[in-house]
Amino acid sequence: MREGSVLRSSISGVSCRRVLRRVIFAIVLMLAAGASLSTSAAALATPLGPWLPNPPIDLSTTGRDAESPQVATGPDGTTTITWSRSNGSKWIVQAATRAAGATTFSTPIDISTTLQDAYGPQVAIGPDGTTTITWQRYDGSNRIVQAATRAAGATTFSTPIDVSTTGQNAQAPQVAIGPDGTTTITWQRYDGPNYIVQAATRAAGATTFSTPIDLSTTGQNADNPQVATGPDGTTTITWSRSNGSKWIVQAATRAAGAITFSTPIDVSTTGQNAYGPQVATGPDGATTITWNRPNGSNSIVQAATRAAGATTFSAPIDVSTTGQDACCPQVATGPDGTTTISWTRQDGGLNYTVQAATRTANATTFSTPIDFSAFTDHGDGNTFFPDTLVATGPDGTTTITWTRDDGSNYIVQAATRAANATTFSTPIDLSTTGQNAYNPQVATGPDGTTTITWQRSNGTNTIVQAVTATPSSVLTITKTGNGTVTSTPANINCGTTCTATIASRTTITLTATPTAESTFSGWSGDCTGKSTCAVSMAQARNVTAAFSPRTPTKIRWNTGKGTTNQPITGSFTATLGVTYKITATSNATRRFQTHATRTARGTCKVTTNKKTKKRTAICTIRFKQAGTWLIKITPTQNGIAGTPATKTIKIRAATKKTRMLLARHAH
Repeated sequence: MREGSVLRSSISGVSCRRVLRRVIFAIVLMLAAGASLSTSAAALATPLGPWLPNPPIDLSTTGRDAESPQVATGPDGTTTITWSRSNGSKWIVQAATRAAGATTFSTPIDISTTLQDAYGPQVAIGPDGTTTITWQRYDGSNRIVQAATRAAGATTFSTPIDVSTTGQNAQAPQVAIGPDGTTTITWQRYDGPNYIVQAATRAAGATTFSTPIDLSTTGQNADNPQVATGPDGTTTITWSRSNGSKWIVQAATRAAGAITFSTPIDVSTTGQNAYGPQVATGPDGATTITWNRPNGSNSIVQAATRAAGATTFSAPIDVSTTGQDACCPQVATGPDGTTTISWTRQDGGLNYTVQAATRTANATTFSTPIDFSAFTDHGDGNTFFPDTLVATGPDGTTTITWTRDDGSNYIVQAATRAANATTFSTPIDLSTTGQNAYNPQVATGPDGTTTITWQRSNGTNTIVQAVTATPSSVLTITKTGNGTVTSTPANINCGTTCTATIASRTTITLTATPTAESTFSGWSGDCTGKSTCAVSMAQARNVTAAFSPRTPTKIRWNTGKGTTNQPITGSFTATLGVTYKITATSNATRRFQTHATRTARGTCKVTTNKKTKKRTAICTIRFKQAGTWLIKITPTQNGIAGTPATKTIKIRAATKKTRMLLARHAH
């Protein structure tokens, strides 16, 4: 209503016995103003990003070449990257570590000993944080598989030990650690006529590995072993082996607690070569192997799956489409059993794209492949299949990284698919332009923090670099009433900005500030109380800030002689935009009069001080019923009621003389 106008209201008496605290009078006084903001949105987890630092950090020291980085993240979030670096005469395996929650890596340390070349490191971290790095090292006569271990919380690795036996070349080691800490290393070793896949195991807490055992049968070459251990400790090793005419993907399995592996079984079908297998085991124990196999015209990505507890794999299925060559698949399985395979596929010339397909838990087929990098002509006249690597985080977020030619240099790129989504984000460049970067590797930690590492030329040497993306969650502020919510750091100003994407592990402090006509009533949701609130962004958070109209102040009631039918005048400070409801309730226990008889009536008006611009509401009430009355002034704004101001007064029945004077005055 317009300022200065009067609103009248009266409520008739009601016939009722023994009425306690009966409301018999109400006046509603409203001072119009603009509506306040109320903002609400669903809190949703967001994809990874941004990738930091930008530009990427150098891990290996400059001055010499460093190459072949590998990365693993432990259950506490500690991340270790290992690589080989030349010291000017020999190649040395090195490593750097970033503690959970930290943003920088330690100074690189040497893992292998000097005097001979060591290269091709691989790294795995066990459930207790024990980190094992394995590599191949020349002993002066042959290549030997070695390993070193760092205990959880330690800063140095043990002295390297030989895992393979001397006398012949052993190479291409891979390592996996089971849920009980059992560590398995597999490799290929020359037995004189052929390469044989071997493996050795170290029990949890032990310092040495078992004597190596042959996994592939003798008589033909076997190579490229890969290993995965499931949540129940079942370990699967896969490789490619020639049957005399074609290469076949095979696998052998060791049950949890066993010391021997099963007899190898064929996973791919005969008739064409199959090679480059990769393996992943999901949280339910289902194991998926993927590989390349020509179909007579093109190379196709295939896959087969073994259910938990089963001894055989399903018949192979095509994952990539026919018509062009597809190469070099990688596989990862998420916490819900969703399996993603990525690979590179040509267009028939010198162009290629990165593709991926997904199979949901318990399904038997993969989705139609999707492209998520553009076809690129690298223009050097050579066929080149870039690296692709895939990792899935604990919430199901999947990251794929690869190398792409930008027309001048090879650039490391990445794309991310959120849990339960069907598409990947637009690819982004991770390495800086101007020089070649390649051989990316990716690992995701228990909180979803994802690290990608690669090697890049600085114009003189190749340097190992890395970036990290921390998962972010949405902080949503829902605001009722008039006020603002701000934050430190300054992500929120609600106001207008009531949602913000906050990096995980970040604590954000919220402050509520009411407007002049309001008070802060308190937090709810992921905050409580009335002071500032610290929100830990371990997941999406929702916070409600409640503001209510300020309780009327400077209230004065002039009761006069306090008798029935005499006017009682009250005043209080009023605020623009607030509705005031004035009610009077009586504790009278007598029977009221009929509905037609009014027991009270009242009027209000608003005045404005020309100098101070302050508004005062003035209300006049006449009571026709004696008794003790509670007068209550309740402020309301946008449907939100504030704390009322109250006053108890006593109204006496007017004497005969008073009634006569009032009646005479009325005429």
